[in-house]
Amino acid sequence: MVQEAGLQHRDREFDLIYVNGDNNLENLRRDDETWKVRLIEEAFHSSCSQLRVSEMSKIVKAEFIKLKRLKDLTIEFPEKGVVALMGENGIGKSTVLHALACVYRPHTHTQVNRGDQGSWWTDWFVPHTGNFWDGSSVRIQFSDNVNPTVYSKDDRWQPRRMYRKERYNRFIGLQNCMPHIEAESQKTRFEYAISDLELSAAKQAELVQAASGILNRQYVAVKQEAREQGFVSS
Repeated sequence: MVQEAGLQHRDREFDLIYVNGDNNLENLRRDDETWKVRLIEEAFHSSCSQLRVSEMSKIVKAEFIKLKRLKDLTIEFPEKGVVALMGENGIGKSTVLHALACVYRPHTHTQVNRGDQGSWWTDWFVPHTGNFWDGSSVRIQFSDNVNPTVYSKDDRWQPRRMYRKERYNRFIGLQNCMPHIEAESQKTRFEYAISDLELSAAKQAELVQAASGILNRQYVAVKQEAREQGFVSS
């Protein structure tokens, strides 16, 4: 998230833009205004540099030399718009998406500091006795460099994450979009207590009516269940 801040110092006003993570104002000595201004200016220039890298480093072409069952496959990406991968099951759509998720190094400010670590190659291409993925190779061309970058696996995946381009990236798959009720995996007996929701009678009636219409069933009340994992409405 990009935020905007302003600071008045020596009759000069600094209208600054910085990324969360560079905001150290609360930890600075309030009586040392010069030090504060210098740190903010450094954060400003650093953040703008990070944002410029993120804007420029776009994938324009991906050449799958060898990755799983993909061989000699080239995909070109337009500068704008949405790209859809369509095909039969097992044709390699997920392999393409998994590889693209590993191309970038997670953005320092918007991902790592929030516990979102992005994707490693080993997240999707797990080494095992039958296949260590040696010989895998994908060539990526970015918009800010005519020379493509080769991602390959011999002893380990190269280039290492610290040497990859930095940009916010996150893989969103079917499991990320799955409703909580579909993800439940309770397979043993359990018990729960039923209690009323802390809602007014009018709000409960409104909720019951809405649920009945949406789910095409006639409900008469709304309750909540309490288990060790937390509350589940029913």
